[in-house]
Amino acid sequence: MIYLSGWGPVLTGAFAFVALENLAHDGSRTWRITLLWSLVGIAIGQVAIAEDWMPSFLSTRDALALSVMGAFVLAFVIRMAGAAWEQKEDAETATSESEDRFRSLVQHSTDTTLVIDPDGRVAYASPATSSLLGLDPDAIVGRDATDFIHPDDVERVVLQMSSIVRSHAVADGIEARLVNVDGTWRTVEAVLTDMRDRPSVGGFVANLRDITERKEAEDLLAHRAVHDPLTGLANRTLILDRAEQMLVRCRRAQEPVAALFIDLDNFKEVNDTLGHEAGDKLLRAIAARFAATVRASDTVGRLGGDEFVVLAEGMSLAAGPELLAERFQDVLREPFLLDGLNGTLSITASIGIAEGDRVTGEELLRDADIAFVQGEGDGQGLRRALRARDAVGRHRPARPEDGPPDRARPG
Repeated sequence: MIYLSGWGPVLTGAFAFVALENLAHDGSRTWRITLLWSLVGIAIGQVAIAEDWMPSFLSTRDALALSVMGAFVLAFVIRMAGAAWEQKEDAETATSESEDRFRSLVQHSTDTTLVIDPDGRVAYASPATSSLLGLDPDAIVGRDATDFIHPDDVERVVLQMSSIVRSHAVADGIEARLVNVDGTWRTVEAVLTDMRDRPSVGGFVANLRDITERKEAEDLLAHRAVHDPLTGLANRTLILDRAEQMLVRCRRAQEPVAALFIDLDNFKEVNDTLGHEAGDKLLRAIAARFAATVRASDTVGRLGGDEFVVLAEGMSLAAGPELLAERFQDVLREPFLLDGLNGTLSITASIGIAEGDRVTGEELLRDADIAFVQGEGDGQGLRRALRARDAVGRHRPARPEDGPPDRARPG
């Protein structure tokens, strides 16, 4: 073959093979220098043929023609191979940069990324798992994703995931509580994407954002909206809402209900003589005693100042609302020992009572307030208020000028 075709085509094939090896080893940047030295090699071979240093059956002119043609073919092959390698390198560079960017975002993100396989097991966990769950990512992989979800949230989350499986959609805003290794629960908001059809993923991608602090702040704001900031008791808004609910239960279960309007006697003197700080401490102490006096189903609230309201129903009124009122009087008889105050402090309270069904909770509270106002004066105020307001009355501490207590109730 060498003698018949001349050395040129053989050198062309050899140089083409070496050129492809160079490109594969060193990249597209070598195609120019590879082509240059390949052409130089062919030229040297052609000179050797012309000088009879290398024998050939072809004439010098035919060998030269073949060498020139081979040089053009070699140049074309090397240039095209170089261009193909450049495109391949550009694609690999873009992919590498994209992967590096993704890796950097995932590894340094405060959000946690999980890949959950179709069987519900964690196939991948990002480094942020350590701060969210207190576990290394490797310790998460292979475990069932529901192992970390609060038992009360598992059923809801599984149903939402089932909906995603059916619709092949993206679920946004799934809230769940996850357990940390220290035993605390972290609230997360998850965005779940079905990517089972992608071979590189093969499962569900869950992006989890820790919203524990936000939820605590929202809960705190919601609590403050319906609770008294000083005592933590229900405020007027929550009292009225609870009163409405209580009346609905009363009509359905035919159980007794009552509202007690409690006003502290001479509380203004505490503020005037001891200061508002001492008055606030006293209100908090009274609120704690009142809250401990009632059942869990009852409500103790503060309307403001020194006015409290108690909503009672069912078994709490088995012995009548007056007896319940006396229990509140009893808890006040024990003197209060306040921080920063030398000695103890005693206080009494007057109580207006409204019992029985009403159209609205507002009416029930109004009648308890009216009973308190109408009952002021002599002991006959209790009887008149009861008869005028369908079991509306006032109970206050016994005073010498009142004479024997009158506990009359309507027949």
